[in-house]
Amino acid sequence: FNLDELLQTTVHLIVERFGFYHAGIFLIDSSGKLASLRAAHGPSAEEMLKRGHQLEVGSDSIVGWSSANLKPRVAADVEQDPVYRKNPLLPGTRAEVGIPIALGNVALGVLDVQSTEPHVFDEEMIIVLQTLANQIAAAIHNATLVESARLDAPEAERVYRLSHEIAQARSEEEALVALGRVMKETPHPSIVMQLME
Repeated sequence: FNLDELLQTTVHLIVERFGFYHAGIFLIDSSGKLASLRAAHGPSAEEMLKRGHQLEVGSDSIVGWSSANLKPRVAADVEQDPVYRKNPLLPGTRAEVGIPIALGNVALGVLDVQSTEPHVFDEEMIIVLQTLANQIAAAIHNATLVESARLDAPEAERVYRLSHEIAQARSEEEALVALGRVMKETPHPSIVMQLME
């Protein structure tokens, strides 16, 4: 399971299937302050990714607004929209929509789609894009769970080995020595509590 590949395939499909000018997925960093372009498809996608294109959460931009407010933001005609921020790498943009990628009230990122035609993002299209954004959020969540499970596997193995030692102890003293070793070797107190239950 490769999250980057999935994100890249998603933006590619959005552009090719719906005929849009550009699609990008921004993910918010752990500080919650910056949205970084993680996948993009369109005329300047490679250049934008190479430059590490970022926008601040809450900034005067469609992505900034959508990430801060957890709501879709449509610039039906970018010439008329006060929040739209012109990107010199995307001179053909006439309409833009930012769709939040979120789990509950937690912003994970923004799906950003741009068109060379104004007034193309109707309610139906926004529902389609929001559905995609929700699927992206679920994929990010799953990737995070897989990663944390991978990190916890060696720890789980160690806990199993040490709990076996405690169970095999012939005296209370041996059990206490083994438990002391668990305390020293295990960074998470919750795991020690599980062993003691």
